[in-house]
Amino acid sequence: MKNRYVKYFMLFVFCLLVFPLVSKAECSYERKAELGRLAGNVQLSYSYVIKDRYPVFTVDISNLTNDIYAVDEFGNVFGGARTSGQYAYETSVTYTIYSNDINCKDEKILNKHIALPRFNMYSLYDECKEYKDAPFCQLWGNIIDSDNAFYRAIDAYNAALNKKKNKNVSNESKIIKFLNKVFTNKIVIAAILLGLVILVIFVTRRNKNEKKNS
Repeated sequence: MKNRYVKYFMLFVFCLLVFPLVSKAECSYERKAELGRLAGNVQLSYSYVIKDRYPVFTVDISNLTNDIYAVDEFGNVFGGARTSGQYAYETSVTYTIYSNDINCKDEKILNKHIALPRFNMYSLYDECKEYKDAPFCQLWGNIIDSDNAFYRAIDAYNAALNKKKNKNVSNESKIIKFLNKVFTNKIVIAAILLGLVILVIFVTRRNKNEKKNS
């Protein structure tokens, strides 16, 4: 009899191990859809500061609820109190949103991507103190991929400036020549008119004198 109770007890324990009393509830389609809406509301934004002459970006993740969490491509987990991460040299960061619901735990919901402006390292070169307005010396949007290309860009930029300067000088010379020509012509015309006026006055006075004497 005693052995029979022992067998029953062992069978009961075995059943508890194989078939837990509390089973995991199913992650329903409705719940997945709700989690999808929550993940879709997650927003990414960035700011930056310059440290040691290089930018460090802070990406803020907003609208993370207790039902979801995010993991960036470097394995950093965001959720709860942690809702921002820092990145130094990346030009983009991808985040994967996962379910934190106990019935859908760790199920992937969707990806979120944020593009960061590309830092132009050549903006730190001494040459860019002279060419601050040049495209290849701007802080963002680096279009130069080597030192050789950078110095070729400087040469091309100088050539363009010189061409523009020479063109302006040429245009100024043409304008000056035109004004000189017009001014010279006006002097000639004025001299002719003045001569005619003097001649008319002289003839008029002579005629008056002749009438008085006659």
